[in-house]
Amino acid sequence: NGRVVDRVGAPAAGTITRLGRLDGQAVIEIQGQDRYRIGGDWLEWQYLDDGTPVWAQRAQAAPETLARFADEARPLDLERLVLAIHRGSVIHPRWGPYLLDAVAIGMLLLGGSGLWIWWGRRRRGRDRVAR
Repeated sequence: NGRVVDRVGAPAAGTITRLGRLDGQAVIEIQGQDRYRIGGDWLEWQYLDDGTPVWAQRAQAAPETLARFADEARPLDLERLVLAIHRGSVIHPRWGPYLLDAVAIGMLLLGGSGLWIWWGRRRRGRDRVAR
C-alpha cells in the first residue's frame, strides 16, 4: 500500500546494498562502503571495521512466501497503533520506552502517595471521633 508505518533513524544515510550475517548478527552495507552490525531490535547500529560477513544471495521467493507476506503487509490499523504507543516507538525509537517507564514509575508514586495521604486523613478522623 506504500504507507509509512514506523521510522527508524540510521547512523548513515544511503541505500542498503547488501545484507549478511557475522557471528550470528545481522550486517548491512550502505552504498557499498560502510558496514554496520545490527542489534536484535534493529535500533542499535555499530560500525563494523573488521570481520567478513557472509552476504545473502539474491533469490526469487517462493509463491507461498510472497502470498504470506502480502497477507501480513496490511495497512496501519488500531491494534498496530496501540502496540506502537505501548512500545514507545511513537514518541522516540530509542528513548520512548525509557520515557514510558519513567511515566509509569511516576504514576505508581502518585497513586501510592495519594493512598498514603488518604490513609492519614482517615486515621486522623478516627482519632478525633475517639476523643
